[in-house]
Amino acid sequence: MKRQAILLCILCVFIFAAGKSQGYKFIYYLDVNFSSVQKAKAVIVGRAAEDNGLLKVECFGISNDQHLMTAHFKDSTLSTLQGIFKSYHPNGRVEKEGNYNNNNEEGIWQEWDSTGIKTDSTIYKNGLVYTEATFQQHKNGSLSYFTIKDSLQDTYKTTSWDEHGVVNEEVFFKGEKGILKKYTTTGIQTDSLFTREESE
Repeated sequence: MKRQAILLCILCVFIFAAGKSQGYKFIYYLDVNFSSVQKAKAVIVGRAAEDNGLLKVECFGISNDQHLMTAHFKDSTLSTLQGIFKSYHPNGRVEKEGNYNNNNEEGIWQEWDSTGIKTDSTIYKNGLVYTEATFQQHKNGSLSYFTIKDSLQDTYKTTSWDEHGVVNEEVFFKGEKGILKKYTTTGIQTDSLFTREESE
């Protein structure tokens, strides 16, 4: 996953440059892979400052000053992610946002496409996924597809709609058993019970 690769690179390769600049405590010079390089070879600059007891690191493209991401760490070693993380699309809109607790995703993490439409929402506890929701939209902006997985209740539900907001299909699983409902303008066309193995 892109986010994990970026964070791993940050944790492994950041080295501190001495001195303060424009209110930042540390400045990092990075290549396209977020590896530390000399300033002359850098394409990304990381700027760090203290923020409510944490170290906030913001990464920008050197040529266009495009904001790429913001991460918080417990201290200047950058070994422990703690607090809010955000990554950004090239147009400046937020791509992904969530919270870290001791390097683990915690609470709600959300993702958006480059137009600002939410595509994913996941609830974590100690880095483990508890509930995950995925969204898709029609070209007119109406919801076309929604899936929610709940690992605590062992449930899975999917609903799809046409461009006018009319339900086309619903799938619901509890454990290994599920039900499929397909709709037409006259009502339910198909209503069948099956196992996850059968559905695959």
